[in-house]
Amino acid sequence: MHTEKFWQTSFIYFNDAENLECINILIEILKQQSPIGQMDKKQLDTMKAVACYDLGEFARFFPLGKDFLEERDTKSCLTRLMGS
Repeated sequence: MHTEKFWQTSFIYFNDAENLECINILIEILKQQSPIGQMDKKQLDTMKAVACYDLGEFARFFPLGKDFLEERDTKSCLTRLMGS
């Protein structure tokens, strides 16, 4: 999990497609239905919690962050997580 200070100072780097790929990875973590490999459910839940925080900060500080997440239907993933 990155700190608020990280997002405040690093959001400008997300204009780079390579860095946006990291955001796509966080979105994919949210979509995981079951643990992968030797990971257990608690580890997956922790990863999802960290991904949620980072995606929230991304949306908060990156000017196009909300639009980027909306284009990838991230809100439905978050809604599903909140319901479980």
